[in-house]
Amino acid sequence: MIEIIESSAPATGAPAMRDAGLRHLALTVADFPGACESLKGKGVAFLSEPQTVKGNSTVFFTDCDGNILHLLHREKPLEG
Repeated sequence: MIEIIESSAPATGAPAMRDAGLRHLALTVADFPGACESLKGKGVAFLSEPQTVKGNSTVFFTDCDGNILHLLHREKPLEG
């Protein structure tokens, strides 16, 4: 379980990938193109264009509090 508590005010300034603290949370999806389109349709602000490298598809975006999230689809799941 992951519990996310809404902040009382948005963070100041634009978030950067190397800032201190939690920088991003990856969300694995089965339908990467569909998930991207769904988020775009809801007006989500993307920080990058969707890309696929070595079978891994990713796109970064922010939530309403400025937290960096990213969608991830792995062609081959990680082995534990």
